Amino acid sequence: MIGRTLSHFRIDSKLGEGGMGVVYRAWDTRLRRPVALKVLPPDLVANEERRLRFLREARAAAAVTHPNIATVYEVGEADGTVFIAMELVEGKTLRAFMAARPLPLRDTLAFATEISEALTRAHSARVIHRDLKPDNIMIGADGHVKILDFGLAKLAEDPDLLGRPGLSRLDTISGELTREGRVLGTAAYMSPEQARGEPVDSRSDLFAFGITLYEMTTGVVPFRGRTVTDVLSAIVRDQPVSAASLNPETPADLERLIDKCLEKDPRERYQHAEEIAVDLRRLRRGSGPAARVSDGAGAMQAAESRKTPAVGHGRGGWVAVFPGRRAALAGLVAVAIAAGAAAWWTLRPASRFRPGDRILVIDFENATGRPEFETAIRDSFENRIDHSNFLTVIKGKRREQILGKVTAGGTVRADPAVLGSVCVQEGCEGYLTGRISPAAPGVRLEANMRRFGGGGAVITRSGVADSDDRILLTIHEISLELRRALGESSVALANMSPPTTRSLQAHQTFSLARNLENAEERVTLLRQALEQDPGFYAAAATLSGELNGLGRFKEARWSAKEAYRLSNGLPENQRLMAEIGVLDASYDYDAEVSRLRIQRQRVGISNNYLCYLYNQIYQDAARMEEECRETWRFWDWDLYCVVQALMLQGKKEAVKATLEEYRETGRSADYVGLATLISGNDWVEKRKFVESLDRLSDDVRIGGTSAWIAVLLAAGRLGEAHELTEVITHGPEAVRILTHWDGFVGLAPSWLRARFGGVPVAPTSGEVTPARESMAFLPQLASFSAEVGLAEPLGSVIREHEEAEKRSTSRFVKEELQFAHGCLLLAGGRSMEAIPLLEPLARASSLIRRHRALGRAYESLRLWKEAAAEYERFLADRNSKWWFAENSAIWVLDQFRLAQIHERLGDPVRASHWYERFLDDWRDADPDIPELIQAKARLAALGGSAGKEQVDAPGGKS
Repeated sequence: MIGRTLSHFRIDSKLGEGGMGVVYRAWDTRLRRPVALKVLPPDLVANEERRLRFLREARAAAAVTHPNIATVYEVGEADGTVFIAMELVEGKTLRAFMAARPLPLRDTLAFATEISEALTRAHSARVIHRDLKPDNIMIGADGHVKILDFGLAKLAEDPDLLGRPGLSRLDTISGELTREGRVLGTAAYMSPEQARGEPVDSRSDLFAFGITLYEMTTGVVPFRGRTVTDVLSAIVRDQPVSAASLNPETPADLERLIDKCLEKDPRERYQHAEEIAVDLRRLRRGSGPAARVSDGAGAMQAAESRKTPAVGHGRGGWVAVFPGRRAALAGLVAVAIAAGAAAWWTLRPASRFRPGDRILVIDFENATGRPEFETAIRDSFENRIDHSNFLTVIKGKRREQILGKVTAGGTVRADPAVLGSVCVQEGCEGYLTGRISPAAPGVRLEANMRRFGGGGAVITRSGVADSDDRILLTIHEISLELRRALGESSVALANMSPPTTRSLQAHQTFSLARNLENAEERVTLLRQALEQDPGFYAAAATLSGELNGLGRFKEARWSAKEAYRLSNGLPENQRLMAEIGVLDASYDYDAEVSRLRIQRQRVGISNNYLCYLYNQIYQDAARMEEECRETWRFWDWDLYCVVQALMLQGKKEAVKATLEEYRETGRSADYVGLATLISGNDWVEKRKFVESLDRLSDDVRIGGTSAWIAVLLAAGRLGEAHELTEVITHGPEAVRILTHWDGFVGLAPSWLRARFGGVPVAPTSGEVTPARESMAFLPQLASFSAEVGLAEPLGSVIREHEEAEKRSTSRFVKEELQFAHGCLLLAGGRSMEAIPLLEPLARASSLIRRHRALGRAYESLRLWKEAAAEYERFLADRNSKWWFAENSAIWVLDQFRLAQIHERLGDPVRASHWYERFLDDWRDADPDIPELIQAKARLAALGGSAGKEQVDAPGGKS
């Protein structure tokens, strides 16, 4: 197999072999990445029924995604060979890592926690491993666990296989033979029910987990014997030797956890992996000196080297907890009385944090004498805590406004009493601060988080970075502990990836960029961060997104590919994000949707870009609604998406209910206004929002401008739309407005100029730039060119993309270049040649632009029936005018064209129907539009009675 290519995987070398097949190191020639390619033995998938069952079950297992489970990229077959392409995990198996000896307690608890969290995710998806053992657990180069071969052992337990001559159940599961005096393979990790040949459920995995944890703790397996039969008998009958007797350093709580996993009766074991994960996390918190929580009101507990006594809240009131220093009580009381009411904020008990609480991160006390730490440490903690979905970090101008009321400027070391008072006034529930101090050979970092109010705990976590290169990682670890103490879910914590730079300077520049409002300034700082650390993945990935937002798509694609290169070796979640970026840059939208759905399962994110793809690329409103049905409650932009999806499906009552529910949350009214632009007919409300655009954030303002143009076009207010587009086309933000969101107004200015000027007008270079830089905008340019009869600049843009994408395997690239060629022929008056290109695209798709272009070709050739069928296919649904990928005014005018076609076909009833719909849609339109005048005249001539009749139009998704 070495040197062969299987599908799009080039096999480079052999990694290993077992009962479930041979594993090779391979190269994915499509996505340009290394993979582990497992080739299944032919006898496991010998007949068609078994092969199909395997593929179905393997694909179900592939849907299980978690940072501690090796990702299955693809399950398929080629040349009669069934294969699985998986994430290539560089590192050691847990067995090799243990080397037949106990692991340090810290490693045991860390690895065990990650394994239990991975099992939690898999079992929630009803996938059981059935063959969990140290050989199937990898310790990656980053020190984190990856479990291999999830769900694949199920095929090996297929009863059809067990009747095969010479094949025992044990051989099937382990793929290994046994020799006298030695136990190999899976036998030592079976559950009692598995050993007895009984049906198993997820609790069987928990028994195997207990065996693995016992082995990590003691260096040996709990059930041993000279033969496999002896081992199986011990599993079913014997109690294992106490782990503590083999390793005296085993904590009692850990031994109890192991014993509960190893209960013979599944009903007496842990019932769910999440229960184990919770107990392990509790053990980890109690096993290290840095994990401590203060019970009292002395919120800012000092590091141990500080001389000021810590204060606790005991049953007898306020007491000093420094041994032998009870006299400090009098001093504390005196200070409290002298400070007056404001000091109550310092001394009152802190309450527990709640989801949604807003906090400030303020400057840390710097005892190192190194001024570069003054704000860098604060910014780094702010960045890490800001990843939390539990708390909201107040940043940027709002942060400075609040702190400006506390301090006159410079380094912020606010009096907690004053800060507490101001925070409550400003709707801030707490703050995070701390101290940096020397600790040979590096620095000690301590973070203290407190919430104002009564009845809870102040959270203190600390750690030591033995070098500057370890500071950011130490901040990451402390932040994880803080968030764990808050009660965040294991899934959320598992998806908090470590920082991707070791340079504190680069990270601080990156943090500053994130807090700036001006996009150009953000790009400048992100480039500076990359200069400070050329390997800084997060800066490259963020830069790509910023450049996209500015309409600089070529630069953005280069940056996305650079980010993907830099992601090699990073945790899988970051690698997945980088892969999504490079798939988008390569226009491989089918694969991108698949990866985005995986990402959504892993971490609670805005589904905004999934909605964009379903809108702009696929025009699938139902999927848009599905993706953003819940997330709009957490992400403001998704409100706009879900309202658009509901409007496209005609669900106007659902739109009203959604907007009302959003208002009740008390969040930004700006997004309600933005959503209102595309819903309802209240022009007064629409006007109010548009008039407020100047005071809004850049994104809302630019999005609002684009949406308002679309509203004007859809309503037939072409004069006002023309004036507005002429202003923005020559403004400083022209590219951002014309390409914002889905580019739906990108060529409206040229179309309006042609209408008002009476002759075709070529789009300006600025209007063509989006299509020239990104194929995502090529369909709009192609549609416009066919509409107004201009072959240039479309021809030159097509040639540029053909040259740039000649090696592309993307379906989108192939289809959209074909569509553009068809439109180019149509624009040049060669409709007969355009039809063979456009027909197969329209037949295979419901995209409006394809049916419209084909309808135009039929219409120009006087093929009236064929043209009518194409127009009615997308006009049947009145809501389809809100597909913003098209100029909505053209959609409304298509009704007028269709009415004329039906007149030519001698069908006055259908003609009247479409004239009436056209006039109804443009009832608020400019009165001097020629088509309006003509439609009124023709409807009067036809009698105007068909509007109340039922006119069946051919169905079809628009």
